[in-house]
Amino acid sequence: MKKTLLTLGLSTLLVTTACGQTQDESKNAETEEKTEENQQISKETIQSTLLDSQLALAKDIREHNAKIEALRANISKLDTLETEEEKNQLKQSIKDSAEEAKKAASNAQEALNSFEIKGELPEDTTNSLQASLDDLNAYFEEVKSSLDQPLQADFSKADDLFTSFEDKLASIYKDADLLAPNMKKELQ
Repeated sequence: MKKTLLTLGLSTLLVTTACGQTQDESKNAETEEKTEENQQISKETIQSTLLDSQLALAKDIREHNAKIEALRANISKLDTLETEEEKNQLKQSIKDSAEEAKKAASNAQEALNSFEIKGELPEDTTNSLQASLDDLNAYFEEVKSSLDQPLQADFSKADDLFTSFEDKLASIYKDADLLAPNMKKELQ
């Protein structure tokens, strides 16, 4: 009788322990599923925020950068003209539009300084995005500096800063499983 009771008691103990462990495993599995869902939602939120911010940035900067790009196109066109009269006319046009392009660069910097991210991002992503925007801001500063003498303007440093901006932005987009935008085209 004692052996039967002991066997019955041990069996009950084993069954109870096994059932409790199964319930814990099932709760752990549910918790893991919820965590994965939250991470997925978070990733979707990050993607949405990045895309919304990209659209807002392009909208804020495009009109200012278009003036700079038009001037740069005229400067590069200068060497292709054949007659002196055409060159002189274009040189005068470049000189006239240089101040407007400098003002456009300043306006772009003001827009960047007041730019706000459109949504929520993790702190490290926000810091990376801000670093890329700092490079874009430095690009516009270098453009202004290059336009002090518009006919001899050298935009190589400015182009390096813009490339750095695009590279940093591409890294952020890659981390968020997005294709990197071509910001050169976006801002024209």
